Amino acid sequence: MSSTYSLWFIPLCLTVGTAYAFLLYGNKHGYAYPVKVKRLLFIIRMLAVSLLCFLLLRPVVDGRSKEVEKPVLLFGIDNSESIVLTKDSAYYRTEYPKQLHWLTERLSRDYDVDCYLIGDSVRRGDTPDFTEKATNLARFFSQMEQRYLNRNVGAIICLSDGICTEGEDPLYTAKRLKYPIYTVALGDTSEVCDLRIAKTRCSRNVHLHNFFPIEILVQANRLKGKQTHLQVLKKGQVIFEKELSVNRNDYSEWVRLNTEATETGYLHYRIRLSEVEGEYTIANNTTDVIVKVLDEKHKVAIIYRAPHPDVAAISEAVKENPLYEVESFSVENFKAGAQPYAMYILHQLPTASQPMEQVLQNAAKNGAGLLFFPGDLSGGTVRLPAGCGLQLGRDKELQNDAYAVLNPDFADFTLSNDFVRMLPDFPPLQLPFGNYKLSSSASVCLYQKINRISTRYPLFFLNEGPQGKTAVFLGEGWWRWRIHNYLHEGNHLAFDHLIGQVFQFLVTREDQSLFRVKGKEVYGENEEIRLDAEVYDRNYALNNRPEVRLELQSLTDNSKHEYLFSRTLQAYQTSLGRLPEGEYKWSASVDWQGTTMRRTGHFYVQAVRTEAVSLTADHQLLLNLSSINGGEMMAPASLRNLEKKLRSNEQIKPLAHYSKRSHPLLDHIGAWVILILLLGGEWFLRKWSGNY
Repeated sequence: MSSTYSLWFIPLCLTVGTAYAFLLYGNKHGYAYPVKVKRLLFIIRMLAVSLLCFLLLRPVVDGRSKEVEKPVLLFGIDNSESIVLTKDSAYYRTEYPKQLHWLTERLSRDYDVDCYLIGDSVRRGDTPDFTEKATNLARFFSQMEQRYLNRNVGAIICLSDGICTEGEDPLYTAKRLKYPIYTVALGDTSEVCDLRIAKTRCSRNVHLHNFFPIEILVQANRLKGKQTHLQVLKKGQVIFEKELSVNRNDYSEWVRLNTEATETGYLHYRIRLSEVEGEYTIANNTTDVIVKVLDEKHKVAIIYRAPHPDVAAISEAVKENPLYEVESFSVENFKAGAQPYAMYILHQLPTASQPMEQVLQNAAKNGAGLLFFPGDLSGGTVRLPAGCGLQLGRDKELQNDAYAVLNPDFADFTLSNDFVRMLPDFPPLQLPFGNYKLSSSASVCLYQKINRISTRYPLFFLNEGPQGKTAVFLGEGWWRWRIHNYLHEGNHLAFDHLIGQVFQFLVTREDQSLFRVKGKEVYGENEEIRLDAEVYDRNYALNNRPEVRLELQSLTDNSKHEYLFSRTLQAYQTSLGRLPEGEYKWSASVDWQGTTMRRTGHFYVQAVRTEAVSLTADHQLLLNLSSINGGEMMAPASLRNLEKKLRSNEQIKPLAHYSKRSHPLLDHIGAWVILILLLGGEWFLRKWSGNY
């Protein structure tokens, strides 16, 4: 027992109780009671007052409490389409849910049973409807690990066909778990007679009037000697067809066609195979390809002081890229302002005699990007403008041979794996010796490595300031990198990818409007469609006071729906849920600062048929999962035996938790009962003796 105050006050409580009782019953001239009664009344009053004084010390009674935690059984139920695309679909729709409910109800008497439905997401539920378009078992195991950390989890029961169409290998995730996994093997492992479109390959973004390939992988099992007809349709019209002969039981063939992007927007291609006699399912005989056709080219001007192989290397790097139209000029032949450019490349410019003021002004005015190749800065003739983010001080006309070192913190764009791998072997560049001073807004991609020592001197960096976006490739000899790439790889892909990323960074313009709406352009039919909106005042400060409205129109059936954006902390967001396959057009509007601002856009919802591509159950994966921590795999017919196996597992048992708890004596009913009995007993004795 403890107290807020020192327990040495207990004798004082007894003293107060004794004094109070003496004043009441110790006086010889007081009430006339028999001696024995008076002594008894004295003791009762002393104890009652002492107890009241003791309770005022706020005593606390220390004790231990016991809590029993039931084992938790986690059911992961595969809710994907592949379960009911088998010959036993009637069983899985009728009897299987009943058996599952019977099992979970019986187990819930002695265990805490939590059920989850597994698809492309993981959600609570115990009644599968088999409508999910994908299966991600790894996500299920990962979420169970996080949600039930430090809980008494007895086991996981995973009911699935083992066909994983999303996520990483579930074995890696499951091995982190500390409890057994029991698997119920659904589906059929036998190889069925099936014809399918297994995969398609196509560029998702193409340019108007360009030809692009579509590659289709057709596979068939146990259909040797059969024939099928492949068709590719656009807007209901057949644009390509081919007869295919299945010449073996494990047939596989790539079919390639070239088609032209004849109009802007989204092109929807439907690819289908004719049904073959004896085919198990035709759900995987059809697929769709969505291609976005762009009608934009960025004009780029290369302006050089003198011919140089670096200029040729940059020009060749983007020569085949349909996004850019590159023109090269000597500084004497370039006429600034003749036509607008999205980007300027200045090689060994500007100089004192050729400051390129009009080019720099046009770039700042029109938001064009600037790419500088100052060369070796020989003689100090090249003067980089302040907006590029670099100041170079030179005391002597010296040069260094510098290799490139990647900045691991660079995140403005992604470099290809091949480029990063070859970077240490690229030839050195000639750079000026001096004092490099970068502005805080500069972002370095490559540093200089001089005499095997990595420095913090920049070799290639980006900058984004009030005057626009700039990039600077310091030194001379970049053309050697492109040649090195070809000598070792037989192509220029790594170097060209770097230049392409720089071009994309410089020509991409930020949206400066006061009303902005953002969202993806292609969704899967299993994705939740979300749009974000931002409203700015004239000082470009976020504001979310006005209402933002959205009108959505389906171009498939011309139906229209209206929505209101919900306010977030400073912006807006709306969820349209999951929409059926098709193309949609949206229009968002807001009344703000006396004007109505409107933004329009569209997106496409693409059918997802990944669950129908392969219907052969992967029971080997389920067996490997069940071997973790002593689990077991069984068939759906053995669901009733699963209860016995779980109950017989000695590792699945309740846990008792003991904790030390302190209870104030004032909250203890026994103390008040004793006090009431004392005072009540005193009152009764006084009444019985004829006094009040």
